[in-house]
Order: sequence, then C-alpha cells, then structure tokens
Amino acid sequence: MVEAQTLTRPTPQTSESGEIPAAILFPGQGLRPQDICFYYQLLTDINPELTKQYLSLAQQALEKVQGSSSFKIETALQDEDSEYFQNTSFVQPVVYTLSVLTYEIIRPRPGLRAAYEIIRPGLRNRNIIPKVMAGHSLGEYSALTAAGVVPFAQGIEIVSFRGRVMQEACDETPSKLVSIRGLTEDEVRQGVCKETLAMIALINAPKLIVVGCATEDLPTIEQRAEEAGGQRVQRLDTAGAFHTLFMQRAASELEQFLLKYILANPDYPIVANLTGDISESGTSWRNHLVKGMVNPVRWADCLKTIKGMGIEFFVESGPGTSLTRLNEFNGIPEEQTVNINHFSLKAQS
Repeated sequence: MVEAQTLTRPTPQTSESGEIPAAILFPGQGLRPQDICFYYQLLTDINPELTKQYLSLAQQALEKVQGSSSFKIETALQDEDSEYFQNTSFVQPVVYTLSVLTYEIIRPRPGLRAAYEIIRPGLRNRNIIPKVMAGHSLGEYSALTAAGVVPFAQGIEIVSFRGRVMQEACDETPSKLVSIRGLTEDEVRQGVCKETLAMIALINAPKLIVVGCATEDLPTIEQRAEEAGGQRVQRLDTAGAFHTLFMQRAASELEQFLLKYILANPDYPIVANLTGDISESGTSWRNHLVKGMVNPVRWADCLKTIKGMGIEFFVESGPGTSLTRLNEFNGIPEEQTVNINHFSLKAQS
C-alpha cells in the first residue's frame, strides 16, 4: 500500500537499467462511490496540497460550466452515500481530476526518477517509462491531458460540460447499459440488437460486450441476450446509454463547445476508443471525442494495438481497479498491471 505521508521530491535517476516501457491506462466513470471516496482520501494523505489544488480547479470549472448550483466536490467525496454519485455531471469531472492527479504524482520527470517505486514482487526498484496511453470512455480525456493535448485547466471545463450535457440527455430520454458476457460482437449484434433499438456501446473484451437501450426495453434486451447464450447479463449502474445514439444531442453540443479550445499534438501516442488505433493529431482528436459520444468504445481493439507494440506492462492511473479486470478479460495477466496499491513513496536521498 502507499504510505500515508506527504510526497517527497523525486530522487535523481542514476541508471537507465530497470526501466519498464509501459502503457498508461485511465479509467472511465463506471466506478463504485466507495472506491472514488477511498481514492480521494488516499491521494489527500499522499499529497494534500496538490490534491486540494486540483480539486479547487475542478470546483471552479464546475461553477463556471454548471452555474452556482453546481456540486460541492470535497463535501461529496467525504460521503460515499451522497446522491451526487448518481449524477454523471458530478462523477465525470471528479474521476477525471483524480485520474490526472494520479499521473501527475507518479509520472517520471526528465532526469529524475518517478516519485514512486513499484513494490509488487519482481518489479522492485524499476522505473515506469510511458510509451503509449489510452483511456476507457471518459478516461480518454485524462489520457489527452497526461499526453499534453489539453491542459488540466481546460480539460476540466470540457469534461464538466460533457458530463452536464450527457446527464441532460439521460434525463430527456431514459436509457440504460447492459453488460453481456460470453458472446462476441457479431453474436450480440445479430442475437440481441437486430430488429430492436438496442445498440452496442462498449466492446470491453472479445466476449464482454455492453449494449445500450431505452429503459423500457430492458426486460426484452435481457431476455434476448440470455436466449442468445449470454453467460452473465447484468444491468450497469450508469445514468444512461453512453456511446450510443441516445447521446446524439449531447454530441452535437460538445462539438460546438470544443471549438473554444486548441488541441495540441500529443507528446505520447494515444490509442483512440473510436478506432482502436493510434491517433497522433490534435485535430483528429476533436473528431474522435465527438464521434465517440455516439459510437462504441472499442477497448478490446485498443489493448490489442498496445500489445502489438510489444508493451507488456500496464499502469492503471485512477480510482478503482476496473481496467485491471478488463486487462484480464483481454488475456493480460494480473501481474502485468499495477495501480496505486502497488506503489510506495521513494525515500528522499
């Protein structure tokens, strides 16, 4: 576990040996409130000043984008039963903030070792060297900030706006996501979505597919999934059917909102949810973010692309362990993924 003490200045790097080329992965918003609150407290213990700074910027962005009636972030993060966690316009900026903050703490600096060392057996005293980044759904925005495409102060405004318009779309037309295990994308498309209004929303693994549908159609979709051979059909606790045409109005509003911002070319390769391929242009990312609102997250393809680069080590930068589990579904052994629980503060030299 991470030691609960103020972060010390990183110590100078003394050797190139022991470096680990890694993919940095950023989670989406499908997290339990208790995991988010626990993670907030963990980061507060590690570096209270930096955590307070990031949350203050997030609060300012919420008030700017959502008005004076916006959520009080720090208050809610101390109460896992807060009703705010049922609202995507709160959860999205919070998860984005905590994920970017994590990367800011653990990232290596030029000429310096990372602020943490890995304490998982077999990985002690080795340095993480980011080679590629990817984010699951909302996590793409965290990846874009970590890779230098959009600074945090602007990224938190974009994410706050995205969360607001997505929640409005959910309120306007009630919809839900259903996870189906054991069926391929084609089997879900033919056996579940065909001749219904259900749409594939996430391809999390070759046989772990999520579909979106109107709330009133849930029983029909669940029945069809079971009849098609789905091994585990489960409703997801989300505000609505993200990454489907239920988010069309939100996508149109996001497209206009993004015109206010300049997206730079990334400092690291980033794999896009929309295509599962690397996208290296800030201009192309504007298109990816808008189209990604109404098209499936191709996470299985993202991981396939990363593995094709020869990357065998993954860092989950953000609350929870959802991406560690998805890595396992995609054939990546548990020991090849680390998260905050596998790091320890370095001693000051």
